[in-house]
Amino acid sequence: GVGILADNEFYLVEVSDTTSGQVYRDVTKDTSWQLKEAMIPGDGEPHTIEWTVRIATPNEQGIYRPIGGTPEIRSFQWQSR
Repeated sequence: GVGILADNEFYLVEVSDTTSGQVYRDVTKDTSWQLKEAMIPGDGEPHTIEWTVRIATPNEQGIYRPIGGTPEIRSFQWQSR
């Protein structure tokens, strides 16, 4: 579910291509997030993509630290180009 974030809270989105090993991370206050063009596999093989969303807060160095529990890992198959 979606709630109201505090001023110092953000959604930490992590998308992992378990086939290639690439991991993408982003922070947002938006309740939706689009996969980036650069994430589309190009090797002709299907890829397993896992993703999670957590609440995070930045520390003094601007590094986001997850707060709360462990999120459910969701996945899908992405047929490459």
